Amino acid sequence: MMHIYQMIHPFTWSQKPNSKFIFINLKASVNAWFHKMPCISLISGFIPDIGSMMALVASSTGRNPDVIVGKPHSPIVETIIEKTGFTSGEIMMVGDRLYTDIALGKSGLSTTLVLSGEAKLEDVEQAPHKPDLIVQDIAELHLRYLDAIGSS
Repeated sequence: MMHIYQMIHPFTWSQKPNSKFIFINLKASVNAWFHKMPCISLISGFIPDIGSMMALVASSTGRNPDVIVGKPHSPIVETIIEKTGFTSGEIMMVGDRLYTDIALGKSGLSTTLVLSGEAKLEDVEQAPHKPDLIVQDIAELHLRYLDAIGSS
């Protein structure tokens, strides 16, 4: 079994001058049932996600990331726009997390919250970023899409 210090050691590069410290997102935890890896499948509840790892690296090295590229930060939207040619107003983010998926709406995207994942309807009232649309699941979103294109 790998010791925690063996796992952290590769991050010492972040102390080198001119190195870039880039992280994907700030998700602190993820529901264990999402993962199919044998070592995790026996765990119930929540397990640390990359945001927890970032906090560990930042506190142990004394350095915060130079940039966070994933949801809800703008570099991911900028890349999508660059690669697709769409404008932010032509893109919809569909997700189940208010603080990442729906918060991406601050970049000009429309957002849809699916209630089949992490967030519940009662969480929306307290959230700083509100979804443009709320559906029970992807199937409902698909039906709404079919209704919309059928009526146009």
